[in-house]
Parts: sequence; C-alpha cells; structure tokens
Amino acid sequence: MAAAQKLPSKYVKLAKARLGEDPKNIPAHVEALRRWLSSMPHLTCPDGDITLTFVLKFEAMPMRPRHVIIYNEGKLLDTMLSIMMFYMKEKMKNRIVRCGSDIEKVFEAEPDLRAVLPPEVGSEGKPLEDLIQANKKRFHEFYGKGDPTGKIRVDESKRPVSARDFLHDYKDYNANVMGKSGTYVKVDQSEI
Repeated sequence: MAAAQKLPSKYVKLAKARLGEDPKNIPAHVEALRRWLSSMPHLTCPDGDITLTFVLKFEAMPMRPRHVIIYNEGKLLDTMLSIMMFYMKEKMKNRIVRCGSDIEKVFEAEPDLRAVLPPEVGSEGKPLEDLIQANKKRFHEFYGKGDPTGKIRVDESKRPVSARDFLHDYKDYNANVMGKSGTYVKVDQSEI
C-alpha cells in the first residue's frame, strides 16, 4: 500500500472493533509502523500492495472443501456461524450447507453422500454396526498374519560411509556435540 493510499475501510472497522482504536488515528498508526519498519535494516517489509493482494486471495479455511456440512447445529453454533458469516467471503459462504434437521438439503448439495451415510439419517449406506464389523474383519485379516513391518530389512553395506557414525547407541555420543563445555557454578539447593 503506497503511503498516500488509504487503509481499506474493512481494516479500519476491524481495528475499531477489536482494538478499540479511534478511526481518525488509525492512518497515523499505520504510517508510524511503516516508518518504523523501514528504519530497521534487518527487517523486511514487502510492498503493501503486493501483501494486501496476496492476503486477500486467502480463503477462510486452510483447505479447499467443496462443502462444509453443518447438520443439527445447536443454538450456540448457530449464533457463532451467524457472526462468522458476516466476515466470510461470498465464496466460502456458498460452500457452507446449513441444513438443520433436514438431511435432504445435504443430499441436494452432495448427492454422493446418500450411498455413504448410514440409514439412521435416511440414506442408503450400510448400518454403522455392519461397517464396524467389516472394519474389524479387515483389521484382523491384515494384522492376523503377524506384523508386516517385521519383514523390513536394511542393508547396512549400502549406507554411505559418511552417515554410518550417526546411528550409534545413545551411550556412544560425543560429549562435545553441543559445543565446548563451560565453567559452571554449583548452586546450593537451599538457595533456589
């Protein structure tokens, strides 16, 4: 952001709400921070225009879900969502499906869920007990034959010579591994 460019009103409102700042003083604070950063040679501050453009491209979540489905939310969650929706981008708002107790809204948004969810919620999937039993059966089939990781072997002859000293027992470590030892004064335990 160039020095003459005004701070977007969205950030002025956030500073007023969260920090209790007087909106008239915010540009002066931003300019003071900008000057302080430019006076520090060891700190780098990228151009505000690039940073602002970069930050505005972020979404409200660190992943890219097709839908966030909220089913049977309580009053507290409903209130929190109402507040958060005010600050969310339109793109993220469109991804949130709030269906209350009507699961059909979820199936309209994500038709493939009908085959996965259990019949307790009105879909065509297998009952939860059947899925648990099938998962137990698969687990016992896989691990019933013994631990498959026990078959893994390492050919130490292929390990580089430079790396062979890294894997000794803990008793074999070099005492100077963290640098030279210093002079230490023993403190009487009663003084602590």
